[in-house]
Amino acid sequence: MVNFGADMAQLLLLCVLPALFTVVGTIARLGVPDVLSPDTPTAIADVAKEVGADPVFLGRLLRTAAAKGLLQSEDGGYTITPLGALLQVMAG
Repeated sequence: MVNFGADMAQLLLLCVLPALFTVVGTIARLGVPDVLSPDTPTAIADVAKEVGADPVFLGRLLRTAAAKGLLQSEDGGYTITPLGALLQVMAG
């Protein structure tokens, strides 16, 4: 007998992981972790200008990264979390 709950959860995880891998890799390659502070929020437009990215596209990436704990969304901007700061070393 198939356990649809557990099987569906595993299938969903398999579908989501490649997308998350892409988000993490893209923000690292763009250098987003290097321009964000852990203390002072930076607006999406400012991050986009600094890394040379489209602000709409970058906003989507930053929201996803924040949902996964790499960034923190606050006061209309983003800060880097300790988890996200690990990307500073990995990208460099």
